Amino acid sequence: LELHQQLAIAVSADKKKDAMIEQLDKTLAKVVEGWNKHETERNESMCRVQEEKEAAEKIQMHQQEMLSRLETKLSQVMEALSTEQQAAREWEKEKEILQSEKMLLVRNLESEKG
Repeated sequence: LELHQQLAIAVSADKKKDAMIEQLDKTLAKVVEGWNKHETERNESMCRVQEEKEAAEKIQMHQQEMLSRLETKLSQVMEALSTEQQAAREWEKEKEILQSEKMLLVRNLESEKG
C-alpha cells in the first residue's frame, strides 16, 4: 500500500510538472510572439524613418541645387546691373558735355546775332 501511495504521489507530481512545463511553454511562446511582434514593428519603424530621411535628404539636395542656381542668376543680374549703371553714368557724362557744348553754341550764335 505504501508503495502504491508513493507511486500515486509520484504520478501526481509528474502530472503537475508536465502541466507546469506546458504552462511555461505557452508563456514562453507568448513572450516570443510579443518579442517578434515588437521586432517587426521596430524594423518597420526603422524602414519608415530611413525612407523619411532619404526623402528629406532628396528635398534638401534639390533645394541646395535651386539655391545654387539662384545665387548664380543673382550674381549675373548684379553684374548686368553694374554694367548698366556704368553705362548710365557714361551717358550722363556725355549728356552733360553735350548740354555744355549746346549752351556754348547758343551763346556764340547769340553773340554773332547781336
